[in-house]
Amino acid sequence: MKFDLTILHDLEQIASTQAEIRLFNVFHGLPISYPAVIQSFDETEVTFNIHKYQSVCLAYEKQTFIQSEVIPFVIKSRVGMVDITALTAVLTDFSRAPITIGGRTAVRVSPKEPVPVTICSDHRKIPGNLADISVDGVGVVLVAMYIYQVAPRVLKKDAPAQIKLRLPGETAETVLPGKVMYIKENQGSYRLGINTLPDAKAKQNILRFVSQRQAEIMREVKLLYEMVSQLKAGNDSQTNPR
Repeated sequence: MKFDLTILHDLEQIASTQAEIRLFNVFHGLPISYPAVIQSFDETEVTFNIHKYQSVCLAYEKQTFIQSEVIPFVIKSRVGMVDITALTAVLTDFSRAPITIGGRTAVRVSPKEPVPVTICSDHRKIPGNLADISVDGVGVVLVAMYIYQVAPRVLKKDAPAQIKLRLPGETAETVLPGKVMYIKENQGSYRLGINTLPDAKAKQNILRFVSQRQAEIMREVKLLYEMVSQLKAGNDSQTNPR
Protein backbone atom coordinates (compact mmCIF):
# COMPACT_ATOMS: atom_id res chain seq x y z
CA MET A 1 0.00 0.00 0.00
CA LYS A 2 2.91 2.32 0.77
CA PHE A 3 4.31 1.88 -2.71
CA ASP A 4 0.90 2.56 -4.24
CA LEU A 5 0.75 5.85 -2.39
CA THR A 6 4.20 6.75 -3.70
CA ILE A 7 3.00 6.20 -7.26
CA LEU A 8 -0.11 8.27 -6.58
CA HIS A 9 2.16 11.05 -5.36
CA ASP A 10 4.14 10.81 -8.62
CA LEU A 11 0.90 11.08 -10.60
CA GLU A 12 -0.11 14.13 -8.58
CA GLN A 13 3.21 15.74 -9.44
CA ILE A 14 2.64 15.00 -13.12
CA ALA A 15 -0.83 16.52 -12.94
CA SER A 16 0.47 19.68 -11.29
CA THR A 17 3.24 20.16 -13.88
CA GLN A 18 1.02 19.10 -16.80
CA ALA A 19 3.75 16.71 -18.01
CA GLU A 20 2.68 14.41 -20.81
CA ILE A 21 1.30 10.98 -19.94
CA ARG A 22 0.80 8.14 -22.38
CA LEU A 23 -1.22 4.99 -21.81
CA PHE A 24 0.16 1.82 -23.34
CA ASN A 25 -1.77 -1.34 -24.27
CA VAL A 26 -1.20 -4.31 -26.53
CA PHE A 27 -4.19 -5.24 -28.72
CA HIS A 28 -3.74 -8.48 -30.70
CA GLY A 29 -0.02 -7.99 -30.31
CA LEU A 30 -0.04 -4.41 -31.61
CA PRO A 31 1.12 -1.64 -29.24
CA ILE A 32 -1.59 1.01 -28.83
CA SER A 33 -0.44 4.22 -27.13
CA TYR A 34 -2.07 7.65 -26.95
CA PRO A 35 -1.70 10.67 -24.64
CA ALA A 36 -3.95 10.92 -21.59
CA VAL A 37 -4.73 13.68 -19.11
CA ILE A 38 -5.33 13.29 -15.37
CA GLN A 39 -8.79 14.60 -14.52
CA SER A 40 -9.14 13.91 -10.79
CA PHE A 41 -7.96 11.89 -7.78
CA ASP A 42 -10.11 9.93 -5.32
CA GLU A 43 -8.13 8.19 -2.56
CA THR A 44 -6.50 5.26 -4.43
CA GLU A 45 -8.17 5.88 -7.80
CA VAL A 46 -7.31 8.29 -10.58
CA THR A 47 -9.64 9.38 -13.38
CA PHE A 48 -8.08 10.04 -16.78
CA ASN A 49 -9.32 11.67 -19.96
CA ILE A 50 -8.35 9.17 -22.65
CA HIS A 51 -8.21 8.78 -26.43
CA LYS A 52 -11.19 7.08 -28.06
CA TYR A 53 -9.17 4.19 -29.44
CA GLN A 54 -7.34 3.68 -26.15
CA SER A 55 -10.74 3.29 -24.50
CA VAL A 56 -11.38 0.15 -26.55
CA CYS A 57 -8.11 -1.38 -25.36
CA LEU A 58 -8.79 -0.52 -21.72
CA ALA A 59 -12.25 -2.07 -21.88
CA TYR A 60 -10.83 -5.18 -23.59
CA GLU A 61 -7.70 -5.75 -21.47
CA LYS A 62 -8.93 -4.41 -18.10
CA GLN A 63 -5.46 -3.01 -17.47
CA THR A 64 -3.07 -0.46 -18.91
CA PHE A 65 0.45 0.88 -18.49
CA ILE A 66 1.30 4.52 -17.77
CA GLN A 67 4.41 6.14 -19.21
CA SER A 68 5.85 9.60 -18.63
CA GLU A 69 9.27 11.14 -19.12
CA VAL A 70 9.26 12.40 -15.53
CA ILE A 71 8.84 8.90 -14.06
CA PRO A 72 11.86 6.58 -14.43
CA PHE A 73 9.69 3.46 -14.65
CA VAL A 74 6.45 2.27 -16.24
CA ILE A 75 3.36 2.05 -14.03
CA LYS A 76 0.95 -0.86 -14.30
CA SER A 77 -2.66 -0.24 -13.33
CA ARG A 78 -5.99 -2.00 -13.25
CA VAL A 79 -8.98 -0.48 -15.06
CA GLY A 80 -11.80 0.11 -12.63
CA MET A 81 -14.20 1.70 -15.12
CA VAL A 82 -14.23 2.93 -18.71
CA ASP A 83 -16.78 5.34 -20.18
CA ILE A 84 -16.30 5.11 -23.94
CA THR A 85 -18.81 7.90 -24.57
CA ALA A 86 -17.27 10.38 -22.12
CA LEU A 87 -13.76 9.09 -22.91
CA THR A 88 -12.81 8.71 -19.26
CA ALA A 89 -11.24 5.82 -17.36
CA VAL A 90 -10.81 5.18 -13.65
CA LEU A 91 -7.49 3.46 -12.91
CA THR A 92 -6.41 1.86 -9.65
CA ASP A 93 -4.06 -0.77 -8.14
CA PHE A 94 -0.89 1.00 -9.29
CA SER A 95 2.41 -0.88 -9.26
CA ARG A 96 5.80 -0.85 -10.95
CA ALA A 97 5.67 -2.73 -14.27
CA PRO A 98 8.40 -5.04 -15.63
CA ILE A 99 11.15 -3.08 -17.36
CA THR A 100 10.36 -4.81 -20.68
CA ILE A 101 6.90 -3.22 -20.91
CA GLY A 102 6.82 -0.51 -23.55
CA GLY A 103 10.35 -1.26 -24.65
CA ARG A 104 9.69 -2.95 -27.98
CA THR A 105 11.68 -1.52 -30.85
CA ALA A 106 9.73 -3.33 -33.60
CA VAL A 107 5.99 -3.62 -34.19
CA ARG A 108 4.78 -7.08 -33.23
CA VAL A 109 1.37 -8.45 -34.24
CA SER A 110 -0.68 -11.58 -33.62
CA PRO A 111 -2.18 -13.50 -36.57
CA LYS A 112 -5.92 -13.44 -37.12
CA GLU A 113 -6.07 -17.17 -37.93
CA PRO A 114 -3.84 -19.95 -36.53
CA VAL A 115 -0.42 -20.17 -38.19
CA PRO A 116 1.38 -23.51 -37.63
CA VAL A 117 5.04 -23.27 -36.67
CA THR A 118 7.79 -25.88 -36.56
CA ILE A 119 10.67 -25.31 -34.14
CA CYS A 120 13.83 -27.22 -35.05
CA SER A 121 16.25 -27.58 -32.15
CA ASP A 122 18.68 -30.29 -31.05
CA HIS A 123 17.62 -32.56 -33.93
CA ARG A 124 13.99 -32.37 -32.83
CA LYS A 125 10.99 -30.88 -34.61
CA ILE A 126 8.50 -29.36 -32.22
CA PRO A 127 5.12 -28.15 -33.55
CA GLY A 128 3.41 -25.02 -32.26
CA ASN A 129 1.25 -22.08 -33.23
CA LEU A 130 2.40 -18.53 -33.89
CA ALA A 131 1.49 -16.19 -31.02
CA ASP A 132 3.03 -13.03 -32.50
CA ILE A 133 5.79 -11.95 -34.84
CA SER A 134 8.05 -9.00 -35.63
CA VAL A 135 11.16 -8.54 -37.75
CA ASP A 136 13.36 -9.48 -34.80
CA GLY A 137 11.41 -12.13 -32.95
CA VAL A 138 8.50 -14.56 -32.69
CA GLY A 139 6.31 -15.84 -29.90
CA VAL A 140 5.20 -19.45 -30.18
CA VAL A 141 2.62 -21.42 -28.20
CA LEU A 142 3.42 -25.11 -28.13
CA VAL A 143 0.78 -27.73 -28.87
CA ALA A 144 0.27 -31.45 -28.08
CA MET A 145 0.51 -32.76 -24.53
CA TYR A 146 3.70 -34.75 -25.02
CA ILE A 147 5.47 -31.64 -26.26
CA TYR A 148 4.89 -29.96 -22.91
CA GLN A 149 7.18 -32.56 -21.36
CA VAL A 150 9.87 -32.53 -24.07
CA ALA A 151 10.14 -28.80 -24.83
CA PRO A 152 11.53 -27.57 -21.47
CA ARG A 153 14.40 -30.04 -21.72
CA VAL A 154 15.25 -29.07 -25.31
CA LEU A 155 14.35 -25.38 -25.62
CA LYS A 156 16.32 -23.69 -22.87
CA LYS A 157 17.30 -20.03 -22.73
CA ASP A 158 19.92 -19.14 -25.37
CA ALA A 159 19.47 -22.50 -27.11
CA PRO A 160 19.70 -22.22 -30.93
CA ALA A 161 16.39 -22.76 -32.70
CA GLN A 162 15.24 -22.59 -36.30
CA ILE A 163 11.66 -21.47 -36.97
CA LYS A 164 9.73 -22.63 -40.03
CA LEU A 165 6.32 -21.18 -40.89
CA ARG A 166 4.19 -20.07 -43.80
CA LEU A 167 2.83 -16.59 -43.30
CA PRO A 168 -0.69 -15.79 -44.54
CA GLY A 169 -0.58 -14.80 -48.21
CA GLU A 170 2.76 -16.52 -48.84
CA THR A 171 3.16 -19.70 -50.88
CA ALA A 172 6.69 -20.47 -49.75
CA GLU A 173 7.87 -21.37 -46.26
CA THR A 174 9.79 -18.77 -44.26
CA VAL A 175 12.80 -20.06 -42.33
CA LEU A 176 14.14 -18.01 -39.41
CA PRO A 177 17.32 -18.85 -37.49
CA GLY A 178 17.40 -17.64 -33.92
CA LYS A 179 17.78 -18.45 -30.25
CA VAL A 180 15.41 -18.98 -27.34
CA MET A 181 15.01 -15.96 -25.08
CA TYR A 182 12.46 -17.38 -22.64
CA ILE A 183 10.03 -20.21 -22.04
CA LYS A 184 7.00 -19.73 -19.82
CA GLU A 185 4.43 -22.23 -18.61
CA ASN A 186 0.83 -21.06 -18.53
CA GLN A 187 -1.94 -23.42 -17.41
CA GLY A 188 -0.58 -26.54 -19.05
CA SER A 189 0.92 -24.95 -22.15
CA TYR A 190 4.23 -23.31 -22.96
CA ARG A 191 5.01 -20.04 -24.67
CA LEU A 192 8.41 -19.43 -26.22
CA GLY A 193 10.02 -16.12 -27.05
CA ILE A 194 12.62 -16.47 -29.78
CA ASN A 195 14.91 -13.79 -31.17
CA THR A 196 15.36 -14.26 -34.91
CA LEU A 197 17.75 -13.10 -37.63
CA PRO A 198 15.76 -13.11 -40.89
CA ASP A 199 17.52 -12.77 -44.23
CA ALA A 200 16.45 -10.06 -46.68
CA LYS A 201 13.66 -12.14 -48.25
CA ALA A 202 12.27 -13.34 -44.92
CA LYS A 203 12.40 -9.80 -43.51
CA GLN A 204 10.43 -8.53 -46.52
CA ASN A 205 7.77 -11.22 -45.96
CA ILE A 206 7.50 -10.40 -42.27
CA LEU A 207 7.27 -6.64 -42.87
CA ARG A 208 4.52 -7.19 -45.44
CA PHE A 209 2.52 -9.35 -43.04
CA VAL A 210 3.07 -7.02 -40.06
CA SER A 211 1.98 -3.98 -42.08
CA GLN A 212 -1.14 -5.72 -43.36
CA ARG A 213 -2.06 -7.08 -39.94
CA GLN A 214 -1.37 -3.73 -38.27
CA ALA A 215 -3.89 -2.07 -40.60
CA GLU A 216 -6.44 -4.82 -39.88
CA ILE A 217 -6.05 -4.44 -36.12
CA MET A 218 -6.47 -0.67 -36.25
CA ARG A 219 -9.60 -1.09 -38.38
CA GLU A 220 -10.93 -3.48 -35.74
CA VAL A 221 -10.20 -0.99 -32.94
CA LYS A 222 -11.98 1.79 -34.84
CA LEU A 223 -14.94 -0.46 -35.68
CA LEU A 224 -15.32 -1.57 -32.05
CA TYR A 225 -15.28 2.05 -30.90
CA GLU A 226 -17.92 3.04 -33.44
CA MET A 227 -20.13 0.05 -32.56
CA VAL A 228 -19.99 0.73 -28.82
CA SER A 229 -20.58 4.45 -29.32
CA GLN A 230 -23.62 3.83 -31.53
CA LEU A 231 -25.00 1.26 -29.10
CA LYS A 232 -24.56 3.67 -26.18
CA ALA A 233 -26.21 6.49 -28.15
CA GLY A 234 -29.16 4.22 -28.98
CA ASN A 235 -29.59 3.18 -25.35
CA ASP A 236 -29.44 6.81 -24.19
CA SER A 237 -32.10 7.85 -26.69
CA GLN A 238 -34.43 5.12 -25.41
CA THR A 239 -33.77 5.99 -21.80
CA ASN A 240 -34.22 9.74 -22.34
CA PRO A 241 -36.76 10.14 -25.18
CA ARG A 242 -37.44 13.66 -26.35
